[in-house]
Amino acid sequence: MRKTMMREIRILREYRHVNIVNLRSVFREKGKLYLIFDYIQKTLLEELQATPEGLEFDKIKLITYQIVKANNYLHEGNIIHRDIKPENLLISKAGVVKLCDFGFARPLNSAANYQYTDYVSTRWYRAPELLVGDAAYTSTVDTWAIGCIFAEIFNGMPLFPGDSDLHTLQLILETVTADDMEHD
Repeated sequence: MRKTMMREIRILREYRHVNIVNLRSVFREKGKLYLIFDYIQKTLLEELQATPEGLEFDKIKLITYQIVKANNYLHEGNIIHRDIKPENLLISKAGVVKLCDFGFARPLNSAANYQYTDYVSTRWYRAPELLVGDAAYTSTVDTWAIGCIFAEIFNGMPLFPGDSDLHTLQLILETVTADDMEHD
């Protein structure tokens, strides 16, 4: 836990961006570590719960653009977040989206077939390679999660709401197979 927390603090101190939550202060008191962040009013999940039919088109574009900007900034710095989901996307009153919760974030390793832990991200936003236990993944796991979020904010429904890894993989395969059949 300590190693994970220290990695999160280091990443948040080093990678500052308008679309990444701002770590203001870190302090220890009575053996506990406290992280102080800017206060942001709500999460994308709360926004989705308030509009179950999906968001307006202009809002979808604005939110998606900001998520992609944050993700691109991290990937250019060789950082993968590994847990992009609506709960980890904060939205200010001014409509600024900020990616938060860097507990699973870590530097990308350039070694071929480097093995990461495969238990990252929330199941509904987990890339297929993670669902099958492949630990040699890349930053594309973040891109997959963003695609899942885009679909969800468009119609208000999670794209692959599986109740297990196997069920989620089944939903993905059914979607891909149905799409392939339409194009044949």
